[in-house]
Amino acid sequence: MNAIEAIKARKDGLDVLSDIYTHARLGHDLLPPDDEALLRWYGIYTQRPAEDGYYMVRIRVPGGDLTPFQLRTIAALAEEYGRGLVDVTVRQNFQLHWVRFASMPDLLDRLRAAGLSTTEACGDCVRNILNCPVAGVDHDELFDATPLVVAVNDHFVGNREFSNLPRKFKIAITGCSLRCVYPEINDVGLFAVRDDDGVAFRARVGGGLSTTPRFSKDLGVLVAPDEVAELCAAIAAVFRDEGNRENRKRARLKFLLESWE
Repeated sequence: MNAIEAIKARKDGLDVLSDIYTHARLGHDLLPPDDEALLRWYGIYTQRPAEDGYYMVRIRVPGGDLTPFQLRTIAALAEEYGRGLVDVTVRQNFQLHWVRFASMPDLLDRLRAAGLSTTEACGDCVRNILNCPVAGVDHDELFDATPLVVAVNDHFVGNREFSNLPRKFKIAITGCSLRCVYPEINDVGLFAVRDDDGVAFRARVGGGLSTTPRFSKDLGVLVAPDEVAELCAAIAAVFRDEGNRENRKRARLKFLLESWE
């Protein structure tokens, strides 16, 4: 068992939320190192150099779909706590930098009031789920996958059955005819195709980039839209139960599939 697995065995990442509020009051420097490692389950990373006491906060935005009020909330928090800057990531998250730990309770509370969350934006869990950025308005799309993204997101976030995976787990779902979210480089990539009954989804598994890039493999099945969440949960459960918990460099789903070939 590697060091992170030992930490997770003692405490689930979802259990660190109360510590965030406590140590925002007492001082971040009193936060135990093990708990600091679990801050990622609430989207919080220590910003380098750590001695400066700044943090990055990642906001989970399923499919990149924001209301005007939510966007204004993020902008206001960036002005108050993030030097007026917001990153928009390739996984459709929003990130604030230069955040002081004492600001975390107000930041998290205001995000929650706006219907936003940082929960499981990082950590060994299911990360933010991608969707076509013009879903629902693209004239040529085969299927508006927005409700599927919401359903899959709601199934995983805060679900302790999936809050301790061997490593991060990335899902992309799209009805875009161009497959713009690149299902080939996600742990699970689902994309719409036409079939005799209208539209179904093809599924690819085990993709990823980093230092050992792999294209995902097609499962060779057609999945009805109402089966998408169940399929994602089944694949994540296999990864949870069979993934490598000894060597984090070999802990992604792509390596598990490679070992079974």
